Order: sequence, then C-alpha cells, then structure tokens
Amino acid sequence: MIHLFHTHADRTDTAVLLPRAAAEYCAAIGRPCPDLTVSRQPGGKPFFAAAPWLHVSVSHSGAYWICACTDAPIGIDLQRIQPTRTAALARRFFHPDEIAWLDAHPDGFFSLWTAKESCVKLTGRGIDGEFSRFSVIRGGSWQSPCPDTVLRHLPFAAGYVLCLCSADRPLLQKELAR
Repeated sequence: MIHLFHTHADRTDTAVLLPRAAAEYCAAIGRPCPDLTVSRQPGGKPFFAAAPWLHVSVSHSGAYWICACTDAPIGIDLQRIQPTRTAALARRFFHPDEIAWLDAHPDGFFSLWTAKESCVKLTGRGIDGEFSRFSVIRGGSWQSPCPDTVLRHLPFAAGYVLCLCSADRPLLQKELAR
C-alpha cells in the first residue's frame, strides 16, 4: 500500500512534515512507529535510519507539500504549471525520444518533467548528468526506466501535475491537517 500525504504549506518544512506523514503511515498499516529522525542519502533523498523498510519521497511546488510512504522504493514529483522556457529545458534535460514526444504533445512538458523527476527520486540520484540519457517514453507511451516499477500520473489540484514512480500497488490518500 502506498500512502500519499499532502498539505497546503506556507513553508516546506520537511523536517517537521515528513516524520508526521511517516507516523501516520505506520499507524495506517499497524506497524510500530520507529525513531523518525530524518537522515539524507548523498543525493539528498530522505530516509529513516531506524526504519530501513520505510521508503519515502517528498516533493513541493507552489502551495503544496506532498509525501509518498510505502515499503518499497518510491519517487514522487509535483509541479505547478507555470510559464517556463520549456524548449530550452527540454534540449538540456530530455532524451531525444522525449523531445520527439513533446513535439507531438506541446502541452506535455510538465507531465514529462514529473515522470523523469519521480524516477530519479526513486533511485535517489537526483537531477545529474545522466538526466537526459534515459527516457520515460518508449514507443510513444510512458514507461519507467527503473526495473519493476510503473509511472502513474495522478489527479491533483487544478494547475498541478503529479507523477509517482513505484511498484504497482494500491494507493491510499490522506490529507494532512495544516
């Protein structure tokens, strides 16, 4: 089961919100809540040293902060749709297959971006020199480059795009109180 937690956040205080989201996930699955001190992998991905079975991913954009919690590697990305130099960013960060897809889907920039970023958040690599060397488009369709995972664009608030890269599991959403 994958828990999605989101909140309107005037600030993106992950150090406060992430342990709270993880505690709610542990309660939802009936598992004892370990020490939820947030640590960081070298690429910046948060984790809980006392709970190696608990996998999390965080994103924030515009007025929202969101977290995915589950028992397998996961990546999530949220982007507010806003004016952006999409052509320049695509040339710099997208694979040729993605650029071709974007030519046919000119409004798809944020869908591509969230798919790619959710993949690198799953692996913990972040955006690096390899970002343009992999594609989330194969044969014109979405396909995760990460083994045994799927990409899912999920409905969210108007003006936002949300993508999850994870094992194919059911979702349980819960909104955090502000």
